[in-house]
Amino acid sequence: MLEQYRYTPLPWETKPETIRLIKLLPGFSRDQITCTIKQVSLQDRPEYEALSYCWGKADDVQESIIIKDHHGADFSLPVRTNLFAALQQLRDMEEPKYVWADAICINQSDLDERRRQVLLMCQIYNGAQETQIWLGKRDANTYKAFSLMYKLASAHQIQTEKKDTRFYYQLGVKGQKEYGLPDMFDSSFKAFSEFLEREWFTRVWIIQEVAVSKVVNIWCGISSISWKSFIAAIAYATIINIPGISWSNTTNCQRIVQLEAARRSVSKEHKQSLLSLLILYRNFNATDMKDKIYSLLGISHEVGPDAIQIDSDYTIDDTEVYKRFTVSILEQRRSLDILSVPRVSKASRVGELPSWVGDWSVSDFCMTFRFMLDSEQYFLDFEATPSSLAFSP
Repeated sequence: MLEQYRYTPLPWETKPETIRLIKLLPGFSRDQITCTIKQVSLQDRPEYEALSYCWGKADDVQESIIIKDHHGADFSLPVRTNLFAALQQLRDMEEPKYVWADAICINQSDLDERRRQVLLMCQIYNGAQETQIWLGKRDANTYKAFSLMYKLASAHQIQTEKKDTRFYYQLGVKGQKEYGLPDMFDSSFKAFSEFLEREWFTRVWIIQEVAVSKVVNIWCGISSISWKSFIAAIAYATIINIPGISWSNTTNCQRIVQLEAARRSVSKEHKQSLLSLLILYRNFNATDMKDKIYSLLGISHEVGPDAIQIDSDYTIDDTEVYKRFTVSILEQRRSLDILSVPRVSKASRVGELPSWVGDWSVSDFCMTFRFMLDSEQYFLDFEATPSSLAFSP
């Protein structure tokens, strides 16, 4: 049995933008995963791909990958099944490739390292040549779902060019065939709907990962599609009322639209406040409830010298993080808007909170009295704490 791999500490004090990359050695789909680990500085603009995926449950079966050190000695590192499958699928059969995957590239047992690396997440995904989204292994419906997505993206382009505004049912059999669309009883519609319910679409960390990435591709088993074509398919399906795909019966459709909105917002350099981001993306889930806040720090405009004083500290409990965030908003933004964040009916996933602290652990839609969720404008034109007023929270 191989000895377990031990991480070499990163040089925080001399090179704070240092990360690890794995050099994924070539192999066929069922071969053992073998790689080396290299420390690099983001300032040097290394070439690599970033991986976006679901960790899975803590009690999931683990697989061992082999890590070779600089002397050529082999060590073992346990990873969860979903990441193992992703690395098997995404590696090249002939050439090595550099990949960033958080579960391997961050020493998860070192809480201080986790805190520091979280602050670099935005730079890590933005610096990658491509981000590969791994939705998991294929199932019986995967091929049908991807086939339909390509058909929808193509039909969307053709129908737009023809300025044809008819809905799916209005097209009739003739129009559906003209645009290469299946008939309403085709099983691919159900396959597509089930595909959209995969867990990845619900996770809060993916917001930042998708928003800041240059090029994004989606993988499920051996099937893949670009983010651009995927969004075209989703938009078209919801606009023309494709059977079984709508805002009302596919919860993740709304999350997907939110992801694309975040991506466009970042591309236009329109960053929002951390509070408005928390409200807007409250319906996304996290395993660690602190990540409901930490995951959005990188795309908030409150970074740098004027940042909200929230550090990605994993040594404190969830309730303390939520309290500190509330106090920071009150002290630094000089606004009482956070006090109107509504409690929702679902049960809390953290400890008992004071009434003045918003419970971000609850994944549900909500809105404050004033915020318009896509901007810094307000529904109601009032201000309880004008800038001329001195107050101490």
